[in-house]
Amino acid sequence: MGYSARSKPKLRAKAAKVAAKGSDYSRTEKERIKRIAEKGIENLEKQKKEKEHDGGMDTDTVADLKSKISTSGWRKTRSAQSKRRKALKKHRKTLKF
Repeated sequence: MGYSARSKPKLRAKAAKVAAKGSDYSRTEKERIKRIAEKGIENLEKQKKEKEHDGGMDTDTVADLKSKISTSGWRKTRSAQSKRRKALKKHRKTLKF
């Protein structure tokens, strides 16, 4: 009878195969990490060059600061507007003597 994919001996063997220093898996992993690190350094240098080219400051215009999105209040959908109208009607009703 064969081993299942979750059997303990099979999982231990896989882990040992991957963790061994001279294995293909560990070499591939090290090369991958090295590639990612080099690419990150290149991107960082590229960003620094762009920042120097732009003057080194991120400038926000007055229009950008004024047009911030408000998250409070009623939404602009039709269903939300009808709910608002109903709520305001209920709020205005009072008993008059």
